[in-house]
This record gives sequence, structure tokens and C-alpha cells, in this order.
Amino acid sequence: MKSGKLTMPMLVCLAAVVCLAGSVWAAEGAACKGAGCCKSCEHKGNLTKEEAEKYAQTERQTIYSYTSLVDGTPDNRLIAIGARFGYETFRNDQQPHFSVGPELKVSYKDFAIRTHATERIGDGSSYNDAAIGWQQRWVTESGNMPTLSTLLEVGYSRGTHHTKDINVDIKIMGIAAKNIWRGTAYANVWGTVANESYIHNERRFQPGMMLGYKWRTCEQFSLIGAYGLKAARSKDTHVINTLELAAEYRPTSYFSVGPGIVIGLDGGEETPTFGAGITSTFRFGF
Repeated sequence: MKSGKLTMPMLVCLAAVVCLAGSVWAAEGAACKGAGCCKSCEHKGNLTKEEAEKYAQTERQTIYSYTSLVDGTPDNRLIAIGARFGYETFRNDQQPHFSVGPELKVSYKDFAIRTHATERIGDGSSYNDAAIGWQQRWVTESGNMPTLSTLLEVGYSRGTHHTKDINVDIKIMGIAAKNIWRGTAYANVWGTVANESYIHNERRFQPGMMLGYKWRTCEQFSLIGAYGLKAARSKDTHVINTLELAAEYRPTSYFSVGPGIVIGLDGGEETPTFGAGITSTFRFGF
């Protein structure tokens, strides 16, 4: 219990430092923001009309916040490096489960490589789980046609303290995004082929879906809501229903910060009763 009590203040302090550093960097570019700095910095004048529209769609549809929703969009900034801090509580656990880890997204045109820490697996005793994925945008939104993308992701975990097994999951996801009103609607549908040998009566194929909406209240600030439904890892447990609420603040095109919360809707053993966290992301080209 003592380590759990110490960890939360440390996470809060670390998140504050990251956010403060990003805010200082953002403030340095504030003077040119009002004069259309983002457009000039991206050399948009050198782009064709089609390229400029794709660039604009990408800026509208990318998500950098504390949410499980996948945007399916490579990044115009080419490299996005972030940090994620969060915790979740579960019905049968006495202590919250903390997650701290880096996030990286390297993009080129319609292709991106993503790596990040994964969700709680098994009994939650391991916090070193990670995933790497290939994301491909096949269609960019145009007229009535939404953005269509796929994500092929391989995740691994090192088991619990009682086992040193390395277990691997493979996830295949289809992603759709469509600008509606003052924001973007998203749909994620996936199937996971699991191989977690230390989970009792494991469900080998685990389908899931998530529907969400990002409302851009202004150029720099957005609100995000998402509903998720997926199969539990154990056949002894029913499906997992969650509601996610998040915000995204981009003081400049180089930096974003996004707090969020997770609310469990069904009270299951694998469903978080409550969770909260924050991400901080820097974007730049190479």
C-alpha cells in the first residue's frame, strides 16, 4: 500500500513537469500563431490542392489524448513522441493499477508505425507490456467517402511476477473516420488473437468495437467521447463496456496535452470501475 500511495503523487508531478515543459515551448511560438504560423511552417503554399486537402484532413482527424480511440490517420508532423500517465481501479483489486510509458508514432504519407504501452493484461501484476503496429490509410475522406484505414498490431507481455513467460497477441483493426458537423466521428472494429497462457479459461479470439466523436470547439481545443464494447479475456467473464471522456488542447501545432477518464459500465472483473490519466505529445518533422 505504501508504494501505491507514493506512486500517484509521483505520476502527478511527472505529468505536470511534462505539461509545463510543453507549455513553455508552445509559448515561444505564440507570437506568430495569430499570423497563420501553422500554414507557413508547413510550407502549405508549395502543396497541390489535393495535397493541401489531405494535410487539412489529417490535422482534423488525428487524436492525441488519453483515450483508446484510434484515429487511423498518419501524422503530418512525421514524428510524434509522447508520454502517457494513468491509473485504473478494478472491482476485485485493492490497489489501483498504474501505467506509465512512452508513445511513438512515425508517419510517412499514408503509412505509420506506432508503438505504445498496452492495457492491463491478466491479473495486472505486469506493467511492462507493449505493442507495435503498422497503420495504413487506404482512403482519405473526400465528399461522402470517409477515411478508411487498417491497423495490424502485435502486443507482448512478460507474464506476472510468478512466471517469466513472454506472451503475444495479434490485433487486426478496421478504422473509419468521417467529419460531421464541428467534429469527426470514428468507428474502430477489431479482432484479437490472444496467447496469454497464464489466464484461466482464456478466450482465444476476442472481438471488440469502439465508437467515438471528437468535437472541435475551436482550433486549439477538442472534446472526445467514446463507447467501447469488447470480449473479456477470460470465458468466465462477460463482455467489457466502457465510456471514455477526454479533452485535447493544442496550444501550437508542435505540442498537445490530453487528459481523460474511463468509466466502467458493467461491473465485471475485467472492467475498470474508474480510470484517469493524461498524455503529452510533441510533434516534429525529419
